[in-house]
Amino acid sequence: MLQKVRTPYRNRIIFDLLLIMFTILPFFLSPTIGSAEAATTFGFSSTGSTSYPATNYGDTNTETGAPSVVANIIQAANKITVSGPITIQSFVLYFQATYAHNLKFAVYPDNGGTPVGQTLVKQTGGYSVSGTGWVTVTLATADYINLSAGTYWLCFLGDTTAGTVRRAGTTTDYYVGQTYSSGYPATFPSATSETQGKYSFYVTSVQVDGEAKATKASLSKNSATINSMSFYSHATGNFRLAIYSDSSGPSSKLWESNSTAATASAWNTVQISEGTPSSLTLNSGTYWLAWQWDSANSGPSYTAGSSGDGNCISQTYGAFPSSWSGGTSSSEEWSIYATYTTTSDFFQIFE
Repeated sequence: MLQKVRTPYRNRIIFDLLLIMFTILPFFLSPTIGSAEAATTFGFSSTGSTSYPATNYGDTNTETGAPSVVANIIQAANKITVSGPITIQSFVLYFQATYAHNLKFAVYPDNGGTPVGQTLVKQTGGYSVSGTGWVTVTLATADYINLSAGTYWLCFLGDTTAGTVRRAGTTTDYYVGQTYSSGYPATFPSATSETQGKYSFYVTSVQVDGEAKATKASLSKNSATINSMSFYSHATGNFRLAIYSDSSGPSSKLWESNSTAATASAWNTVQISEGTPSSLTLNSGTYWLAWQWDSANSGPSYTAGSSGDGNCISQTYGAFPSSWSGGTSSSEEWSIYATYTTTSDFFQIFE
């Protein structure tokens, strides 16, 4: 026969049940409890530097001939071919005899072995140049020259006949009269050709502005809700971010941000909700975290990685392409990562 529970015991049972209920309830209400892990990142979250990998284009040999730099003559000296987007940051010449005057530099496209009739890519301001041997002219950021893949002519224009620049061989170059103060014409004019070889003259370039770069990243969790992307910048400028799928390199665009102003010497974070699409869930696998940069300032943060860690395409600053095609593989790692959370059934904890 059942007996009625006396009041003191009944109250204690009710109290204990309430205590248990309010202890467990937060596990169901909290957005973080019941997750397989707290918010975490994938990508490259270390900061690097602006010591970008440099590539030389032109003739880096010390040739044997020694013609003078002639005043008020545009010398289309060396033809170069670049396979991907580059930013020229310096011009380098070898002087047999001391040169202590002014030079302007320029780049024209090639058309069947000649710059004649081609539209000027860009010219620099004037630089006071002095020295013997290899002399490097480091450009002001405003004079950086961006080139896409193609063939071009490197040119110099002096204000004084002096010094001697090494050259040798039988390759063809072109020269034409032009006053130093006038600078380079918008279209390369009719010119005299000569076959006296390459000049000891080259450019040093990096690949930052005028392209899109991506760093490979591995996501280890399924059903990962991507919350944000972060990009480290050493300088001010504007940037865009994106996430691409993988198919032996970046493939299809999954998400992208709008243009965002960068704060110098800081991680710059963009919420996924601020981009397109406004939400993103990914499963485990390989992805590519991409960026664009619209300034000649050295902003993106670089670290040397391993072969295949990076990829690059020529890209005018703007919306990312829906498909990443014709990319150039690299060993570059850039300071860029994504933050995500994953949610699992609370009761998996007790399995």
